[in-house]
Amino acid sequence: MRLVALGLLVSQALGGPARAAFDPEEDRPLRITSATGFGILGGAAGGFTGALAGGLLCEAASSDGGGFGCIGGALIGGLTGEFIGIWLGSYAGAELVGGNGGLGWTLVGTTSGALLAAAVLSVGQVDLGDIGWWLLATALPLAGSVIGYELSTSREGPRTIGGSFMIPF
Repeated sequence: MRLVALGLLVSQALGGPARAAFDPEEDRPLRITSATGFGILGGAAGGFTGALAGGLLCEAASSDGGGFGCIGGALIGGLTGEFIGIWLGSYAGAELVGGNGGLGWTLVGTTSGALLAAAVLSVGQVDLGDIGWWLLATALPLAGSVIGYELSTSREGPRTIGGSFMIPF
């Protein structure tokens, strides 16, 4: 939540949402670029943190000292952290440049992309040793989060109440 609040404060300081004429079409390339960049950074940071936490928790809970038996815990933690990082990073990046899309719809898009990635990877002919499939599996949730945010962008400009921002669903 602090990241979202920081994005809103920086956005307000830059004068993004306070503009008189809000045109979502004009600002779309900047929002998409910012959401993609912050989504990549958030996914990398979340994935690393989640993998580290998953591995360490598995080792702490393991009676035999963990070791390579904790790869599964690290993988699950990494994927979970990446998912959350992409979702919040994309939202914060778009909000930072004055967007007004919904946090919930960004989550819906990220989830849709992750489910599509899982479906693609579960097809029997996928070589899981090929890095291209893993890049695709990372790109689909990121694309979904940006699409979800953009589809929830309103033409009316940022929602405010008494000069403060409302975070839309």
